[in-house]
Amino acid sequence: MGISEKINSSIGDNYSNKFSSFSNKNSESFQTNNIKTNVETVDINSEIFQIKTKPKVNSISGAVTTKKAESIFVSSQSFLDKIQTYVEETCATISNFFKSLFNKEKVQKIELEEAENSYEFFEGFNYPGRYGVNQGEMYNLCVYEYNGTQYTYYDARALINEAKKNGEPLPIFNPVILSPKTYEKLVNKVKEYGFSEEDSEFILTLIDDAGACSYASTCNEIFHQFSNNPEAFKEVFGYDMYITSTKGYQVLNSPELLLDLYLYANDEKNGGKLWKDGKINKNLLSNEIDPLGRTLIDVGEHQVYMSSDYKNEEVIEKFLKSKEESLDYKTSKLLITDANHCIYAISKQLEEGKSITLDYYYNPNYEDRKTNIHMQSYDENASASVDTTTWSEGSGHSVLITGVTDEGLIVSSWGHKYHIPVSDLKFDKNCYIYCSDICTN
Repeated sequence: MGISEKINSSIGDNYSNKFSSFSNKNSESFQTNNIKTNVETVDINSEIFQIKTKPKVNSISGAVTTKKAESIFVSSQSFLDKIQTYVEETCATISNFFKSLFNKEKVQKIELEEAENSYEFFEGFNYPGRYGVNQGEMYNLCVYEYNGTQYTYYDARALINEAKKNGEPLPIFNPVILSPKTYEKLVNKVKEYGFSEEDSEFILTLIDDAGACSYASTCNEIFHQFSNNPEAFKEVFGYDMYITSTKGYQVLNSPELLLDLYLYANDEKNGGKLWKDGKINKNLLSNEIDPLGRTLIDVGEHQVYMSSDYKNEEVIEKFLKSKEESLDYKTSKLLITDANHCIYAISKQLEEGKSITLDYYYNPNYEDRKTNIHMQSYDENASASVDTTTWSEGSGHSVLITGVTDEGLIVSSWGHKYHIPVSDLKFDKNCYIYCSDICTN
């Protein structure tokens, strides 16, 4: 139940309880021979509605004189008229109250201000080289030691699978957790879905596989839309928007948001295939093993993507609504005709506070399908130049656009700041550009 739902439910229960006794009692009775009224006081939304006590009127005798009878009739009729008017006014007041109650707009507890046009908050508060979400956040939490040498997750995976392929003894790696506190928190988060400890640790290694970039760019969108209101972010998602790194820098809480989105999207009850009721789908296992000898899932083939040749608006909105019912996710495709139009159109959307993503993919139907994107790094600690031939994804990538230059686009990719020449983009042939917005309904 979302925050707004909880508020509305509480309001509904409160009024229901307050009015139940009022609506069910028949304490006001009106009789032709003997008019009776009882006091009934009801507290409605701090307003007091009170039917005041009226004196009893005895039955009218027919054995009186005409003048006296007329006098009694007039006074009795006047009194009855007053009673009728009072009852009608009281009923109208209560009726109007209920109409206003049920016609009220949904109570909004989450208020999102316009997103920052500047992406300075992406910089990581002087954290060297940090710029937005890194899809490799999970496997960076652990290295694998073998014969005195430490290997990254992918290097260790390559070694053990090469040994398996050649029929050689498998190297036995010892995992070394680099950030025990963060690692434990994330493992416990997965366990909340009903997974065992072993499966929870295993799932953390799956996230930075094929298509992980689509999750990273979506998380960048979410962070951008909440950039002016970290308090609202915590209220919606249940955890902080910023965390302190092991080196003491304040950075975006990328690991938890990435994991949250990944767990939701790939759960069978939400349309995914990778797991159900805390159990990994064993029918999707691949021929490869991870550094600890566990058989991997064929993630690239079976996981849900946040974007490919389209934006997965349905899943993203469902994820947001699972956190807060009043949130809406709206996206549209930018129709780009040429390089100059691209820079102009994107700059206008950025000025309006929109989040903009670029999805670049391999198009077998495009005559120049081997054309690559060349990303030049602003960060000396990142690869100086990256293109599609070196990506582990092989055939595509998704990034968040944070700015424009005269020649191209500034983007966040793998947690670093890059520049993409707009001349590399062949619109509607090898790339799509989407604008998105998160708002409350």
